[in-house]
Amino acid sequence: MRRNGCVPVEPYFVKYGEPTRLVCDVKTRSLLSSTEQQANKPRIPELIHHFDNGQETTYVVLERVKLAESPAELAEKITLASMEAPLPFASAKALERYVEKGRRRLYAHGRGFDPVSLTDERLVCVQGNMNESHFGVDEEGRTVLMGSSNISFVPETFARYALVNAKLRTVADSLGLSSANNMKAMVAIAHNLGMTPADPSLGVDNHGKTATPRALEHGHVPSISARSTFTGPAF
Repeated sequence: MRRNGCVPVEPYFVKYGEPTRLVCDVKTRSLLSSTEQQANKPRIPELIHHFDNGQETTYVVLERVKLAESPAELAEKITLASMEAPLPFASAKALERYVEKGRRRLYAHGRGFDPVSLTDERLVCVQGNMNESHFGVDEEGRTVLMGSSNISFVPETFARYALVNAKLRTVADSLGLSSANNMKAMVAIAHNLGMTPADPSLGVDNHGKTATPRALEHGHVPSISARSTFTGPAF
């Protein structure tokens, strides 16, 4: 039996795998399932039940949504690239510390680039893995979001950056995303990080603080339980 997989069991859809692999999926689905489902919002398959069989395998039972057939050219129309943060940041403040360290790595310690403030921004729900299997349209024409282990919450600045980086600035504006004033610094920091990819964590832990020598030595950063808590569009 495959360690990780999924199988339709009418009228459900069952995912199974290692607990550490599915914990993010369960937590994210639990949160999203608790929000009000509205006709003009994307549909998220309902989380019915989840359990561990005691042998290191977790099962997640979901509502099975009947999807309309996707157009053959769907993959070609996916504009955004898949992205993942270097760490499961514990909060917006932690991410803000990380971005500030990136800014100070710029020439003259970032002179000419204002600090990027994230703590007062709204959090935006995003899909970090733009795979065609993570999206669909149901028989009523509603968009269906799947692949919850890659769904995260990020500050508006990061959502706008992902769209602007994909040359979709007008989409960011139409969504009412703020933080346009942060884009100059974000682009510069991203460019700098792209030139020095050896340690994308910049030596910090998931709280945005300098990691301990032991953590750095073993390549381990203390982590909270759900990796998807603050992953998403990254530099």
